[in-house]
Amino acid sequence: CALGRLEKAGLIRQHQRFEDIGNRIRTEGWITLKKTPAPEEIETLRKRAKRQAGALLLLQQSGGEMRRCDLADADLPVLRRLAQAGWIEMWEEEVFRDGYRDIEPEPFVPNPLTPFQARALDQIEAHLQKGGFGVFLIHGVTGSGKTRLYIEAVRSALARGKSALVLIPEISLTPQAVARYRGAFGNEIAVLHSGMSAGERHDSWRKIRDGSCRIALGPRSAVFAPLSDLGLIVVDEEHEASYKQNDPSPRYHARDTAVMRGFFIGCPVLLGSATPSLESYTNAMDGKYVLLRLPERVDGIPMPSVVVAGPGESRKDNPFLTPVLRQKMETRLALGEQAILLLNRRGYASFLQCGSCGAIEMCPHCAISLTVHLQHRLLKCHYCGFSKQAMDTCPKCGGSRLKFRGTGTERVEEEIRAVFPAARLVRMDHDTTRRKGAHARIVMGFGKRECDILLGTQMVAKGHDFPGVTLVGVVSADTGLYFPDFRSEEKTFQLLTQAAGRAGREKLAGEVVIQTATPDHPVILFSQKHDYEAFYKWAVEQRKELGYPPFGRLVLAGFRCADEKKASEAARYFFDATDFGNRVERLGPVPAPLSKIQGQYRFHLIYRQKKSVDPGGKYLRERLREAMNLFQNTARFRNVRMHLDVDPIDVL
Repeated sequence: CALGRLEKAGLIRQHQRFEDIGNRIRTEGWITLKKTPAPEEIETLRKRAKRQAGALLLLQQSGGEMRRCDLADADLPVLRRLAQAGWIEMWEEEVFRDGYRDIEPEPFVPNPLTPFQARALDQIEAHLQKGGFGVFLIHGVTGSGKTRLYIEAVRSALARGKSALVLIPEISLTPQAVARYRGAFGNEIAVLHSGMSAGERHDSWRKIRDGSCRIALGPRSAVFAPLSDLGLIVVDEEHEASYKQNDPSPRYHARDTAVMRGFFIGCPVLLGSATPSLESYTNAMDGKYVLLRLPERVDGIPMPSVVVAGPGESRKDNPFLTPVLRQKMETRLALGEQAILLLNRRGYASFLQCGSCGAIEMCPHCAISLTVHLQHRLLKCHYCGFSKQAMDTCPKCGGSRLKFRGTGTERVEEEIRAVFPAARLVRMDHDTTRRKGAHARIVMGFGKRECDILLGTQMVAKGHDFPGVTLVGVVSADTGLYFPDFRSEEKTFQLLTQAAGRAGREKLAGEVVIQTATPDHPVILFSQKHDYEAFYKWAVEQRKELGYPPFGRLVLAGFRCADEKKASEAARYFFDATDFGNRVERLGPVPAPLSKIQGQYRFHLIYRQKKSVDPGGKYLRERLREAMNLFQNTARFRNVRMHLDVDPIDVL
């Protein structure tokens, strides 16, 4: 803001310069034998230059061509003398860095399409033939063959000389997606995501840009892949909140960006999900998108049966496993089958509390309790990264009655290992997947049945296809159900339905156990029946009554400052500057649900506008832009960071 004011005053000039991060094209040295030496020539050379003779002989035995690094006994001066003598030619070949080169392609088997798949593909291909923009929402139950539709549509686009973009919601899904798409398209695939090294991203970017790879695959940032002649965009699991970039700027939703990219260049966009977002499904109901239904699983495989275990289930012996879940795990493991356990909370316990005075260990930089991590007995903040050693006594009263409150994946892992000591268990959460390639190792290992139980956070529930999984257990379905967020019920339904869909995807019947303290909650009941239509009708009625998306437009104005009073004043100033009468409703300003993060106090102000008042949202955008410019030029708020988040995914 200060720099902008100085530039307007003519005192400075700003310009951008791309930083050279040191990425270079990697090459590999090769040697080719130009002429074959006779035995006597090798013998003569050996007498005066033994190493040259040895290199020539080895090169000859290897068929006349070798990588330079394989000639360990021949250094560069030796090879140069051989080249000067006319025996060899040295040359460089570019080596593309590929973090997924060890992924084994999954053979593509063109099984007959189901009637629902065939009808959907006919509509997609008819549009590809006609050309132009269009959005198709593929609503298919888990295991209904949505990926097969994507592959066939991509194949059709490539056959027309076009390129394709495939978006997936999580880095953890990349190994499986790479295996499938490389099985169908070979080396046409290039991957882009933030978990790759800078060199790997550099090479993938160049292969996409020069057209040597016509399919770009990756999570949200891949939406900007430099594809030319783009003919198709696929957004798998379009409902996922991970498609939204919240912080840092720029704030964008990859799904919506993909739709707009398709609109600008005139190509079709496929959105797919078993649990579409309410916004996308409403667009389909209103005729803006073409709805394609896949209501059955491939090969007639039934949906898994779902059992809800409520608070009446005794857990005296195992506080985190109800008897029904434990019994079903015992049965499935005895049959050599696999199980997935979902708990969307990492760490050992949510917080540490003194049993004497009730004090809770809080983060000194954030308004949130420290999570207990068993390894190294650490207390960690999952927002700012602060950590400290867990004490044996209360720092406030000196009491020793410290109690773990809440449950995390580490604590459930401890219990599972005690109950099923012979079972091979692997945990997948943010703590176990920090290192490069950890996602791939866990997912591919579980897919090869190297372990029996996969325990993890929401990343275990998203899009994976494990044929050996016949049981899914949701340890606590209530973890996110009561968050102070208008989307919490939608997110919970999606997570439960997606998790349930991991079970019984092959010929073996699947089972799901949902443990919950509120078994009569509508979201739990809809999830038990895999009934998206009923959930949609119930959810949109509430949204419509309250004016929330998809029936209203939301913009969140956020204010952050190390000075709490200054942040509050800034939010109030902006509120007063944005009185738009009856056209826009203002909620706040109030402290954010997480009122302090990384030493910054946070205040929120929400603008809500019915779409019927301003269908395109132009009025609200223009007025907020004017107010933001005024705010940024107000000197007394120069230390307050302010942002606008259009269509926020959450308001935490």
